[in-house]
Amino acid sequence: MNNQRIPGFFAIILFFSAFSLNAQTGFRELVNNYIERGSYEEQLKAEIPMAVIEPENGVFHTEEFAASFPDLRIEEEVFSIEHPDLSRYIDTIYVVWFLRDRTYSRTGKTNLIIFAVTPEPDVHYYFDNNNDRKFSPGETVVDFEPWEKERVIEMDFRDKNEYRFANPFYEPSGAEGSKQVNYEVWEKASRSLTTYMFGGFSFGRGDASVSYRPVTEGTDRIEYAAGIFASGRFTFGMGAGWRHLNLQAWLAWEVLDYDETWKYITISNRTSVNYNSGVWMKNKWYAGLELGYDIMLGKALSLGPAVSYSAYHVIGNKPIDPELEFDPGARYYNTRALEYIIRMRIISSTNSKLEMRMYYSDSSLDAREYFPDFDGDYASAYEQIYFGASYIWRFGK
Repeated sequence: MNNQRIPGFFAIILFFSAFSLNAQTGFRELVNNYIERGSYEEQLKAEIPMAVIEPENGVFHTEEFAASFPDLRIEEEVFSIEHPDLSRYIDTIYVVWFLRDRTYSRTGKTNLIIFAVTPEPDVHYYFDNNNDRKFSPGETVVDFEPWEKERVIEMDFRDKNEYRFANPFYEPSGAEGSKQVNYEVWEKASRSLTTYMFGGFSFGRGDASVSYRPVTEGTDRIEYAAGIFASGRFTFGMGAGWRHLNLQAWLAWEVLDYDETWKYITISNRTSVNYNSGVWMKNKWYAGLELGYDIMLGKALSLGPAVSYSAYHVIGNKPIDPELEFDPGARYYNTRALEYIIRMRIISSTNSKLEMRMYYSDSSLDAREYFPDFDGDYASAYEQIYFGASYIWRFGK
């Protein structure tokens, strides 16, 4: 089954929501004025063109409709229809729409819809589901409830296809209406290169340690360790996406706090512990790249993996053990981080998304220049788990 979308027709129908049903001529003018006012280019953007059509002595001619869209293979047809029982309606309008075989296909079938107005007034929509020009009793008739936004219509000719038909007179409340999101904009944007900016905050916890074999005779190993009680990272950057694959460049500033620190000294396979020993970095700047993919789970929600690689700079370059005599020009080297990310994105408006993420960070840290008694066998570990949220702003309409 082919699922075809009709965002343009959706928009056409929603245009009617600015009006209320009037008498016979009021409703007819409403439909005619909108479609006749639309330009050829605007109707092409509707993806499924449509037009009001009037029968001549009970016969419909699609020659003018086909000529309005020369880039599509719309057949020039002459046909009559078997009407449903329309005796209780005060007005009827006939609308033709070109149902493409597939999205963006140039071929398809011209189909007729009857808009019928009741005295209340209300509107019923008659569909010719198999396109045999007979509106049989078993075919679809839509009578929207006021709260319904749309209805899925199945057409069963050549292949089965589903089309979304929106309620022309759906009027959301003020608060609800202000939150309406055009998801089709995001869907179309994903087919081409899009750019965006983002900013967010993450918090995390973890553990850190460095160890080495000293030159001191009789000492097997010295290790400094710390528990990262809390860290906060502020991130901002720019990104580009195509087909749900996206690449981001980002900068971040992180503040860290440690709850406990230890110094382990191993002599002849016996280890002693000095508590509250060691001074660890408090602030870091990051610059990195992130590559990710969004797996859509409906119109508004996506879930996907990402991986990030970054370099960071330790602000202050303070030594881990201030009691050691180290070279004044000493610094940290190999300060890099590799992060594995799971992120969820929710479309919050036509141009923005909210992102929530969880990720594991594995950082490297070369502090050998701060240990004048270093002899060899250096090792480090700096691991954290983060949770965060950010806001994404897409450029363009």
